[in-house]
Amino acid sequence: MSQPKILVESAWRDALMELSALYVITTVGAVHLLSLNWLLAIVLAPFLMGAGLLTVTVLVQLLWATTVGIDRLGNALGLRKSPLA
Repeated sequence: MSQPKILVESAWRDALMELSALYVITTVGAVHLLSLNWLLAIVLAPFLMGAGLLTVTVLVQLLWATTVGIDRLGNALGLRKSPLA
């Protein structure tokens, strides 16, 4: 039987390699920037990665809320038509 062609293959291996690289970079950064012991940095690295993810998520949400607020203010003042609508 002919197999269907897949445009995007499963990227689990690539995702795990990227997470591993991020873990190593976070561990080395914690050792050098925070002056932590290697063992403590290895334990804290996943929590630092989660804190970084949370920080980026909150920043994106704040930027989006600011954009929508500025757009609504512009519409209320009659400055321009909204490209977001």
